[in-house]
Amino acid sequence: MIKFKISDYLFYLQDIPALFVVVATVCIASGFAAAFPRFAHRLGERLVAFKASTRIIGFAATLVTATCLAGAIVAFEGTPLSRDETFVDFDAATWLAGSPVARVAPEWRLLLPSLVPVFLQAPPDASYILSSYLPVNALLHVPFAAAGLPELAAALLAGVAAAATFFAARAYLPGAQIAPWAAALLLATSPQFLMTGMTRYAMTAHLALNMLWLLAACRPGALGWVAAAFISFLATGLHQPLFHPIFALPFVLHWAFAGERRKAAVLGLGVLISVLIWRSYFGAMQAWFGPGDAAAPAVAGAALMPGFWERAKGYFDVAGAERGHFVFGIFRFFVWQNPWMWLLAACVGRAALHSRQAALWAGAVAMAGIAALLMPYQGHGWGYRYLHGHLGALAILAGAGAERLANAASLRARVVFAMVLPVSLVSVAVLMPVLLVGATFWNAPYAAAVRQIAASQAGVVVVDHFGVPFGSDLVRNDPLLRTRPIVLDAYSVSGPAAAQLCGLGLELAVFRASDEVGTLPHGRAMLPRMPAADPDYWRGLGCKVREGG
Repeated sequence: MIKFKISDYLFYLQDIPALFVVVATVCIASGFAAAFPRFAHRLGERLVAFKASTRIIGFAATLVTATCLAGAIVAFEGTPLSRDETFVDFDAATWLAGSPVARVAPEWRLLLPSLVPVFLQAPPDASYILSSYLPVNALLHVPFAAAGLPELAAALLAGVAAAATFFAARAYLPGAQIAPWAAALLLATSPQFLMTGMTRYAMTAHLALNMLWLLAACRPGALGWVAAAFISFLATGLHQPLFHPIFALPFVLHWAFAGERRKAAVLGLGVLISVLIWRSYFGAMQAWFGPGDAAAPAVAGAALMPGFWERAKGYFDVAGAERGHFVFGIFRFFVWQNPWMWLLAACVGRAALHSRQAALWAGAVAMAGIAALLMPYQGHGWGYRYLHGHLGALAILAGAGAERLANAASLRARVVFAMVLPVSLVSVAVLMPVLLVGATFWNAPYAAAVRQIAASQAGVVVVDHFGVPFGSDLVRNDPLLRTRPIVLDAYSVSGPAAAQLCGLGLELAVFRASDEVGTLPHGRAMLPRMPAADPDYWRGLGCKVREGG
């Protein structure tokens, strides 16, 4: 079997073109500054004198939200792409129905592995589905899903992240005048930040809550610390309990070694308690809703989530064969940012080794190490999403570098600082469209396939995704199976389940995903074609098969 890896494909589709744009931007900016040093110096003087008001930051945050919302609706056609995203909608619909689990009617239980082919978590009798993700990100989407505009949740969170980065930089670097608005500008002009804000990924929420946590933690007095502890509880429960603690720990250690032990103790205890609570979440849900009917026949593929250490071992066992893809991820992380972020961050110099500045980058380094060890292959993602929650901290670090250049006496330092504005404009006006075109090129066929499946007049659509990378992601169902058509994965249907389906009397159609999505010549996900992908198979079982969808 040839296993397709999207990181290989996107490296050529997006990252190499992006690298050319980044190099060209740096060269042009450097050449411009060298050719017109006086103009660049005057621009730098104006930027040094610029004062970012709350009104300006509010307008910028609104612009970020509008950009992300427009991109989600227009560029991504309002259709989530990956299984991580569709599960947010799945979980939000489950919560909207009034329960953290979705009950499964008896006639559909044998078919459950085909209805939810990935991230399936259910008791052996498949009587209910429990999400494999912690619930906070889905809960944040619930009111917007209820209003019919689920894209707005992440867009608003992106706006919150941009504004919170400004205020967190001002609080974490007291006395800084340039760093807060420079950090917000560098973040808001990051293609990874904007395009991830167009998706349902939990990473935008991670970034927003991390910046709110840092802002609250920097406030004097116990009220801010308690608020930060509560934010830790929310951030740890977004989808996986690992990401926020890795971000918070370097700051807690910084305050502990800086003599602020009471603050460090409260914040560290808040993180620890949050981790312990959310680690017990799945066990509590399973205890509350029960292990199912022991007398009922077990459904192959239905299994409740293993324990923490079992999951970590599973990640580690798989990661060995995928570790090379981590290099692609880190490469993407660098080229998907405003290129001046890295130059300005480097300008912090030796101060970056001191505890205050070191806390801004240490979490990202720790997260990168864990990702390399346990989950080097991210699959889908615009940029490198495992480090997305650290973008705000890295932008603040770069803002500190901008502050240092702006206050330097040399003309060269002032000129380099002055280029932050034109390079940021290029990042949004040139780099962002290049990457967005590549993303929509990849996303559009999947969105069209999802629409075609949803438009079928059949009661059941069986998806044949032979040769289609991530073809099983086209299998999307309402958690309570209230909408038609019911969508099944042809590669997860057992013989008894297929026979039971035909007994329900529903008209069935087979959707060949390769007709809409196509296959990739350099990396097909070659699974053997299954009998359930053939309409004649269903006719032989007595199903009424609809021709032409």
